Amino acid sequence: INLQQYYVEQFLVERCADFPELIDLRFKNKVMSVTQDDDSVTATIQTPDGVYDIRGAYLLACDGANSPLRKQFGLDFGGRHFDERFLIADVEMEADFPSERWFWFTPTFHKGQSALLHKQPDNIYRIDLQLGADADPDEEKKPENVIPRIEKIVGGRPFKLDWVSIYDFNCRRIDRFIHNRVIFVGDSAHVVSPFGARGGNGGIHDIDNLGWKLAAVLQGRSGPDLLRSYSDERAAVARQLIAFDQEWTKILAEQSRDVGNTPKFQEYFVQHGRYTAGLSVRYAESRLTGPSSWQHLATGFDIGMRFHSAPVVRLADAKTMQLGHSIRADGRWRLFLFADDHDPSSDDSRLKHLCDFLETDPSSPVLAHTAAGEDQDAVIDIRGILQCEFLAINLGDLPAILRPSKGQFGLIDQEKAFCPDFKNTVDIFDMRGIDRSAGCMVIVRPDQYVAHILPLDATAELSTFFRGFLLDRRNAG
Repeated sequence: INLQQYYVEQFLVERCADFPELIDLRFKNKVMSVTQDDDSVTATIQTPDGVYDIRGAYLLACDGANSPLRKQFGLDFGGRHFDERFLIADVEMEADFPSERWFWFTPTFHKGQSALLHKQPDNIYRIDLQLGADADPDEEKKPENVIPRIEKIVGGRPFKLDWVSIYDFNCRRIDRFIHNRVIFVGDSAHVVSPFGARGGNGGIHDIDNLGWKLAAVLQGRSGPDLLRSYSDERAAVARQLIAFDQEWTKILAEQSRDVGNTPKFQEYFVQHGRYTAGLSVRYAESRLTGPSSWQHLATGFDIGMRFHSAPVVRLADAKTMQLGHSIRADGRWRLFLFADDHDPSSDDSRLKHLCDFLETDPSSPVLAHTAAGEDQDAVIDIRGILQCEFLAINLGDLPAILRPSKGQFGLIDQEKAFCPDFKNTVDIFDMRGIDRSAGCMVIVRPDQYVAHILPLDATAELSTFFRGFLLDRRNAG
């Protein structure tokens, strides 16, 4: 999806208005200074109407590449500047080009330099042209120099030049993203090349990683030390992106001198797209990401990487859907139970034994980390994926934890059991390499990264894993 930044900002502002009890969006408020102690952080704010202080448990510094807060803290923003220059332009044009990204490695219309074009909403097309380190920015962005180049790209179609600019870029980062109760996010913590909007996407990935952890700490579900994993994980990704940009820029320069390796160029371009989409990130083994000991039980769910959805049929109503779309970004952990080859209602079923453990055993992570009065799935949301066709089993025959009573009136949640989509000849067990004989557990983090894979009978390992970052809430009020 290619979406202009002004639309992203508009949609975010509109969405903020939907939560007046949670979000107070204040324009013309400038942070002048920040102080913190063991329990809180205080920001001094300047406005047209005067100065005031605001106090909170944490402060997220999202103040951009020139972050005043980073400078106040005296943090080193290490890295390097790249001299390679690029021209970027938006043109308005009626065309039948598909909504895909076109990249020319050695175009005839821009000899020795790369070029990119992609479609955006409102018939706006973004064009990116490599210029080289010696290009004169003032000359290159003059309409009489820009328009002839664009005419060659679009094949003589009429267009209107909306906007043009010249850029070079920096790759820099701070060592640690968390400094006591001040947390640096996005460009304030790291900057990379703007290729594919990686800066904006990287900032969204940062907050996607941080948001659920911060909520868990503020809600008393995890200790404050959980937040360190945000810095550990996202700083590692920033290091990878900066290393990638260094190599990418080197390849661009070689390509412009006709000494480049085109297959390598193409390989890096594909990898660059995976970075942009967040699909190439693999979080390292930690207390939030298990080892690969049981990866063979589900080869299509890579531990440490994004959960890869697949079509299923919901047992309760035979509705075809994506398994990943059946869950929401609501801060809960997901425990996907892929059934073994026994009838899930029989005493031989590993799935049934695991469900019984989760519902009744004192060491169950569901019981240990859920406070009295909360719904059974308030912290760990359990979903069962069966091997049989949906007509072959009744929802009422499944273990109770896959059809829990919830809410004030104890209504049954009937949306937690799924079957393969045999009608469309799609079997999630085959697609995701699930061991049919043994089945498995796939633990998915609130940000939809695969945290761990375990056998269905690995109950002790399951409890130990969740104890590594969730607090015991049995006696919580």
